Amino acid sequence: MCKCAWAVPLSESSNNAEVSQYGPAQPARQCRDALSPFTAGGSISQAGLRAMLGAAQALSHAAANGEISREEAQQELLETILGMVRRVTP
Repeated sequence: MCKCAWAVPLSESSNNAEVSQYGPAQPARQCRDALSPFTAGGSISQAGLRAMLGAAQALSHAAANGEISREEAQQELLETILGMVRRVTP
């Protein structure tokens, strides 16, 4: 299973406690490391990582509350991540 925090809220809910336990810095580092092969040598900004983590949490809650489907949440988060990676400049 991916250890990147953006995958956690939309996968196993028991892992949400793990993300909360370490605070946002640990998941952000893990996500930066996981996405770095796709950034052409650039670095994802801390602001971008925080935005992605916030989007993951909000989408997770919306899916859990039945406002949107899990598939919609996953697709929207994927688009958010792709946009963030595309904005990185080497």
